[in-house]
Amino acid sequence: MDGDGIFIALMIFCVIFMVTSTINSHKEKKADIKERQKYFKEGDEREKRDEARLKNALSSMDKDEGDKLIYYINKHNDPSAPIARKTPQPGQSDYEIKFKNAMVIVDTLRTMNEEQKWRLEKALYNLYEWNTFLSGWHKWTFDDKFAEIKQSILNPTKEQLKQRKIQEKIDQDTENFYSAESLLEELKLYPLPEPVDKTGDNGRFMEFKNQIGKELTYKYLYLARVRSKIDDKKLIKIGITSNEDIEKRFKNDDVLELIEVIKSAKFSTKTAMALEYYLIRKYRPNDYFAEKEFDEFSRFSGYTEIIPMKHTTKVSDEIDSILKNSENIANAFQIVTQ
Repeated sequence: MDGDGIFIALMIFCVIFMVTSTINSHKEKKADIKERQKYFKEGDEREKRDEARLKNALSSMDKDEGDKLIYYINKHNDPSAPIARKTPQPGQSDYEIKFKNAMVIVDTLRTMNEEQKWRLEKALYNLYEWNTFLSGWHKWTFDDKFAEIKQSILNPTKEQLKQRKIQEKIDQDTENFYSAESLLEELKLYPLPEPVDKTGDNGRFMEFKNQIGKELTYKYLYLARVRSKIDDKKLIKIGITSNEDIEKRFKNDDVLELIEVIKSAKFSTKTAMALEYYLIRKYRPNDYFAEKEFDEFSRFSGYTEIIPMKHTTKVSDEIDSILKNSENIANAFQIVTQ
């Protein structure tokens, strides 16, 4: 065969190959479309069956049971949920497994008293929470794990009862800590913000830190109008003293003269220190530095505890507000600073 013949033969082969490839590709696409149509059709049918199954179950339940059924079905949609799914059998949807497991939970709750219900739901909740952090660690199936949980609630062993008491103590202590912490954070009393230099914050901050871990004691927080004997200026001062008689605090003061005790209140030592720290920081002017305001010759004991006179009423009201709940606040400080 000469060169022209070879060329023509190659051209014919290429054309045949391209036509054949196009036909095969077209067939594959048609097959793929049919497969997808079948998949979506089956999916629609499964969805209708699932909806009917749920509707039928809800019709025989009150609202509380129905809400719980839907809640536990949806819990399976969480990829970190610890209730392990079994591989669906032919003709069975993943939803059927979710529905079955959720129904087992609801049916079990029906047979339990209030305390047992609480324990079961707490156990399931804790499993979900733990598995948020340990996704994929579990190897057990729903049936096995649920049976274990149910047994520990309805027929606990001595060891399980012992562990239950230990866990309940831990849970209670944890709840108390977070409640106490939340109360103090809401009142802006704890944790103390970082101190600002040249304002007296550092000393107050360290005095508070030194109280951490100590037993409950009490001091008096006062708000007083005083006069400086150096320059005759009248000032509003916040302070803490161990003596109920605030006048004794100023009796032998060479620099300050007490004009009037505006407010005096008994607080736990930690409450008094935290409240003093908070009030001074809140009401002193921006960019105010006590060490610049008072030179070496005009300073006195407590010169960093001065607030503007225009805020006297507001500070007094805030002290009263804390005083109303002082016992709970004192207990909260003992819990978070043990």
